[in-house]
Amino acid sequence: MNLFEDACRHYAAGLRETPSSPLSATVAQTLRARLTEKLGLPVRAVAPDPWTAAINEAAQPGDWQTLDTPHFRIFHHSPAVAALVADAAEYHYANHIKALQPLGVFNPGKKIKLTIYNNREDYHRQPGIQDWSGGLAKIRGAPGHFDSEILTYRQSLQFLKSTLAHELLHIMLHDMTGYSSLLPLALHEGTAVYFEPSYRQNYFWSLLRGRLGGAGPLPTEKLLTLSDYPKEQDLFYAQSLTLVRYLVSLKSHDEYLRFLKTTADKGVAFALKTHYGINDFGRLDERWQTWMRQ
Repeated sequence: MNLFEDACRHYAAGLRETPSSPLSATVAQTLRARLTEKLGLPVRAVAPDPWTAAINEAAQPGDWQTLDTPHFRIFHHSPAVAALVADAAEYHYANHIKALQPLGVFNPGKKIKLTIYNNREDYHRQPGIQDWSGGLAKIRGAPGHFDSEILTYRQSLQFLKSTLAHELLHIMLHDMTGYSSLLPLALHEGTAVYFEPSYRQNYFWSLLRGRLGGAGPLPTEKLLTLSDYPKEQDLFYAQSLTLVRYLVSLKSHDEYLRFLKTTADKGVAFALKTHYGINDFGRLDERWQTWMRQ
């Protein structure tokens, strides 16, 4: 990503031109000077957001550096990036702790390791990382033995905006539900997206609404038994999220979390009947899709 692309396009629009490639700092400065001369007025420099500026700084060579916060140990080669990640990580940590109170206490007994690789290539050399991934929670551990971590890379544009909140939720939810194999993948992912910003949720909501009535959505009984990601991953995320939001709408956020706890202990069918009086997946499909169309 070129830090000065937006600046070049901004100044060129004022000149009613198309900027020449490659878009660079020199091109941006030249266009800004020409626009200032044309208007006879000073033209404000287009300032990048802090994350964009930080990720475009050169990585520092040598061994891994560390930055410690109250709840994280961040491994990095860029102090500017690490500082932004540290602030965001502590922000999401505090919000998640508050929102997850019905599940009990999250107390891993150690700081959460968060590794920021220099580039996409180094990140994707790590085992188990999909091509599309911009961040990943590696879930390792068992009740009373926490060993999970978060991985990303400096140029991951969505990491601060949404991915960090998503992956941190995975780590907390696994730990607070005892690393139970009974909690379906769809509920893990739907809950993680539910804790992301609204713009991400709105994207998935719109995607699924366009597929209702067709061959898109899986029956919830099948959705809740998937142990791996299907081919249409965005559709899977969309259906998982909207199912979570539907269950929340039936009672409350806190009751949904208690439902997750029961699911982790006794399975999803038992939990649906106990918390929502639902004992038929076909009826759940019908009610959920009716709610989606409203």
